Amino acid sequence: MMDHVTSAVVTVPCSDNGKISIEPIRARSSIKAKTENEKPKIAIEVWVEGNVGDVQCTIDLSKTENIYSLEKKIGEKIKGNMEAAVKKAQINSFPI
Repeated sequence: MMDHVTSAVVTVPCSDNGKISIEPIRARSSIKAKTENEKPKIAIEVWVEGNVGDVQCTIDLSKTENIYSLEKKIGEKIKGNMEAAVKKAQINSFPI
């Protein structure tokens, strides 16, 4: 969850049953902890910049709405990966 990006590729589906891959090149995150009803709660905000890699669909990347749609899909994928990592750490009793 820290600002470390290693070699990775995020692949998401395109509109015409193809796929598009993004290679993250920079990441920045902030973590804020608080207690709510006497239980710890953590909020993580992540900013990622990446390069478009493999494109296996017909998507016009010059259109702003396509970029926004792609950013949303990639954000959801990264969020899912982060949530899975936190759950795995909790199950294995890793300190997070």
